[in-house]
Amino acid sequence: ETQVSVCVELNGHKCKVRPDACTPSRWWDLKTTSHGWDRIYKSVVDYGYDMQEALYVSGAVALGMDPFRMPFCFVQTVAPYGCRAFYLPEEMVANAQQRLNSVMEQVRLRRSTGMYMPAEANEIVELEVPRWALKKEEEVVL
Repeated sequence: ETQVSVCVELNGHKCKVRPDACTPSRWWDLKTTSHGWDRIYKSVVDYGYDMQEALYVSGAVALGMDPFRMPFCFVQTVAPYGCRAFYLPEEMVANAQQRLNSVMEQVRLRRSTGMYMPAEANEIVELEVPRWALKKEEEVVL
């Protein structure tokens, strides 16, 4: 199946994911990139694909699937217009899962206490600006 919207509950939160393709044993996602294969990691880092994998696999497991490594199929939008599938490093995804769990716990805490902003957010303070940014107009010498 392709482009299936999947709604699950994770750590008490309603979540929705939309993998590009679903098979009985794994989900995968399709990505376009203008990077060469030696720089594809930049897209992974810039767009948070590690967090995506952590969330999607957690969702699949919540539905009863066995854990899996999620392949990302990258298609180049510039010559040579190649296509390759990659797994993300397991350690990277495990770290993303820890961050995801932490965020979900913070959201749970905020909802349960009704405290969404830090206490100092109720104060008005002066913005700290570096001196170089406070520059005055330059004098024009004629």
